[in-house]
Amino acid sequence: MKCFECGVSDNLEEHHVVPRSRGGTKTVTLCTRCHGRVHGVSRPVDLSTLIRESLQKRRTQGKPLGRPSLHRYGYDAVDGLLVENEEEQATIALVKRLRADKTSYKNIVMHLTQRNMFNRSGDPFRPSYLCKLALRDGLNTARSPKKRRKFESVSREEMLAIVEG
Repeated sequence: MKCFECGVSDNLEEHHVVPRSRGGTKTVTLCTRCHGRVHGVSRPVDLSTLIRESLQKRRTQGKPLGRPSLHRYGYDAVDGLLVENEEEQATIALVKRLRADKTSYKNIVMHLTQRNMFNRSGDPFRPSYLCKLALRDGLNTARSPKKRRKFESVSREEMLAIVEG
């Protein structure tokens, strides 16, 4: 690959011809210097390398990446480090046990809801989220990720009515 504009083959980045925020999907390969010129920004250093190094350093230190609300379920950010959340770890352990017993995701959702175990937003878990959780931790034995089906969205009120009914 080479820079579309100047032909350099180092420090390449992908520039969206139409911004992603406006639905653009096509990209052009540009070097850091040319990409900066397109955006009217002068970058004396390779931004992508700095970001990659910074993220790797945070991972090595066990520090969270992204906003605190987006941390991996089962962990909390405390003083810039990820620590296990005991309540969420107990929920994960329960999901693992139920999946090992071949319980469906829909039934796991109902089981968790009956025990007033909800996600971080206070809503019932969605089967699709539990499926992702199972895939992340290597728990999904029912089907491969390519064959996952979409689950119907159910509100908290509907789920509680199902459980109580």
